[in-house]
Amino acid sequence: MRKNIDQKNFLDSVAQSKYNYWFSFVSDATLFVALITYGVFIAFFVLLDIMFFVAGFFLLGLIEYAVHRWVFHNPKTPAFQKHMQHHGDPKRLLALPWFVSTSTLVCLWGLFCLLIGREFASFLVAGMVLGYLYYGLVHHLQHQLPGFWKKRTAYHEIHHKHPNINYGVTTSFWDVVFRTKK
Repeated sequence: MRKNIDQKNFLDSVAQSKYNYWFSFVSDATLFVALITYGVFIAFFVLLDIMFFVAGFFLLGLIEYAVHRWVFHNPKTPAFQKHMQHHGDPKRLLALPWFVSTSTLVCLWGLFCLLIGREFASFLVAGMVLGYLYYGLVHHLQHQLPGFWKKRTAYHEIHHKHPNINYGVTTSFWDVVFRTKK
């Protein structure tokens, strides 16, 4: 029991650290460069590589929506309480521990390597990482620079006031698909 409490306290302290917040961008950008470099090094099917990269970017949009709606807004998940802290204080620098997102993306790359090969997996996951970086940047700017991208920011602010609608941070596409756009 004590070990679980210590692990929870450790993860909480990492998630609330401004160093974690900023290092997440560095870690994800490094992974992006590594995947692109490796993908280019072994590239053979350039058009398909580009298609997998674009697919990865858009796949991340669906993942963003799904995690936000069904994990961050599900009271039964450990992430719910932290996400509600974000709703209570949107300017606070709070982020998933950097090693969680990076290791998850690396594991996805490994899985996709088995399923579709190293070349396509590298470009698919690189697209996902770029999408995740884009999400992080847009979400940061929405809360730290409210004048940034006024329409997107207003859309996201509606979500903070009414948490069961407008889950999309970077796009409203999935809110339209799942009928949660208001």
